[in-house]
Amino acid sequence: MSSTDSRPPLLAPLLRRTLDVWTLESRAFLLFGLLMVTAGLALGQVPVLGLVAALAVEGPLGGGLVLATLRVLQDERPGREDFLGGFRPVARLAGLGMLALLPATLALAAWLLLGFLASGLGLGAAGVALVGLPLLALVLVAAVLWSVAVPVLVLEGGTIATVLAGSARLVRRRPWAVALLQLLLLALQMLLALPTLRDLAGQVQPGASASLPFLLGLVLLGPLHGILGTLLYLRLREEGSTDLGRA
Repeated sequence: MSSTDSRPPLLAPLLRRTLDVWTLESRAFLLFGLLMVTAGLALGQVPVLGLVAALAVEGPLGGGLVLATLRVLQDERPGREDFLGGFRPVARLAGLGMLALLPATLALAAWLLLGFLASGLGLGAAGVALVGLPLLALVLVAAVLWSVAVPVLVLEGGTIATVLAGSARLVRRRPWAVALLQLLLLALQMLLALPTLRDLAGQVQPGASASLPFLLGLVLLGPLHGILGTLLYLRLREEGSTDLGRA
């Protein structure tokens, strides 16, 4: 039996460990989640550029969660220098901002391409679907392969190209497990957003009762996502070292 077949389960232990880390410093992570949501909402009020700024700031904030998680794993309390560590130095700040903008850029490029094919070239629904499905698959695959790009950048450094390559190299050790993990997170986010999406679909301005569950969910999910990504990176790197030791 190969070493890949004999590997222990990934998802359940990882989720349990994530909840353990959260519980140890739940107040600090909750306050930081509130900061993340507040910053995103405040920047998002500015048309167009505000959305770009909100996404760009999300990157350094996510980098701070990596450092805070490591501090908890060292049995120490994370401080301001950890949570805001994604903003220093400038190279890390710029890299994390670019990583946060990259998925949105890819999705926008795919959307614009489909729009051009539909209107500019006059392709019908079948033609758009024929091109759109592979594009969607490409965006999803990229999202999975880049799942641990933020901890790679924070803990290893490097250019955007080397960081993305490093993340993909680690994820390829457990691609299906990581994909399932991302799917679970997406499903949870969609579940929390259902009241808001229902109002938007009915062309109704979402009220507080519809928006509040989604916003509270973001306050919780933001830090949990950062903790989970950090633990996933450490687990994949550990498995890579073990495989090299067996070779």
